[in-house]
Amino acid sequence: MLAPVDLVVIAYLQIPAPELAAAIVNAGRQLVAGGTLFGVWHARENLTDGVGGPQDADVLPTTEELTNAFTAANLVVSEIGLRTRDVSHNGVSRKAIDVVVMASASGRSIRE
Repeated sequence: MLAPVDLVVIAYLQIPAPELAAAIVNAGRQLVAGGTLFGVWHARENLTDGVGGPQDADVLPTTEELTNAFTAANLVVSEIGLRTRDVSHNGVSRKAIDVVVMASASGRSIRE
């Protein structure tokens, strides 16, 4: 087993909710007590209000789904929300919507 780490980053892991929840649990298990897990995903809101990312709602998490997954993984969410960013395609600027989460491993390491 590898030594626990202070930071884990999950970036654009666009997979169905059950598999994503399992990945979050696994990532949380790698943290030291008080360690940070930062995640960013293409948001489901892109299907109607943004641009980019997969066009399949099953792999575009909502803030509620992520909150539930992080809570189930015994991670304390300190920040969660939607963020927009400008993207340009063929000279046209549009907004992409991401969901961003910052969480920490509470008290004791969840490896124990």
